[in-house]
Amino acid sequence: MNYTYDETFQGLLSVVYERFKRKEFRGVIGRRDVGTLFQGEYIETDLERSERVFNKLEATAGRGVVRKLFMAFLSEKTGIEDDIFSYIYSLIKRGGSIEGIYLKSVEVIDKAAMRASHEAHKFKGFVRFRRIKDDTYYAIINPDCNVLPLIGDHFAGRFSDQDFVIHDVRRGMALIYSSQNKSSEISKLTGVSEELLTYKEGSELLHGEEEGYMDLWRTFFDAVSIEGRENPRCQRNFMPKKYWRDLVEVNKR
Repeated sequence: MNYTYDETFQGLLSVVYERFKRKEFRGVIGRRDVGTLFQGEYIETDLERSERVFNKLEATAGRGVVRKLFMAFLSEKTGIEDDIFSYIYSLIKRGGSIEGIYLKSVEVIDKAAMRASHEAHKFKGFVRFRRIKDDTYYAIINPDCNVLPLIGDHFAGRFSDQDFVIHDVRRGMALIYSSQNKSSEISKLTGVSEELLTYKEGSELLHGEEEGYMDLWRTFFDAVSIEGRENPRCQRNFMPKKYWRDLVEVNKR
């Protein structure tokens, strides 16, 4: 039996609950995407049931394992839902941790979680904010993994006195932080002006001082470069080229 869900981790855990309840351990879990050819029974997200699965996993293997499953989920690797289910099935069947036991699902989950964790770490240094007219700080990112849930606390801690938005353009989602409420949420973000999605000079949406700060970023980037010691390969290792389009310092006017 195949199943679909609403693309949230709670939704996936709701499917896990339903499959165990029905004792249906074969089949495929897919996301309910518009236009997909994948067919399956849609399982509504049930927060109570997903919490029961969460608590069961935590009691069986510890919170660290649950977090690893969540990070693997955020990797958005194709078929990760089935790998997560296989991992949970083996965990419950053995009644304890399966770390150190060779299973394909263990290897896949470890690699997927590491991938999401590493990319989240990179974006703690690769996010570039621009101040817009209403004094909100806005940044655009295009990560391979869904890193917003993993970087929110970092930026809330660093910029707790500023309203900011980190816009994941690829997913149409944004981390929105309110300095007044000291809280953040991740939600859909639509209708963003094309001017904010580029680094063209003279945008009327930016704060009056922002062009000057953008120039400072570029000046600093040029000043720390030593012509005789340029090493493009090393630079790409620390700052992969796929992220450059969202970095102020390498987007010239």
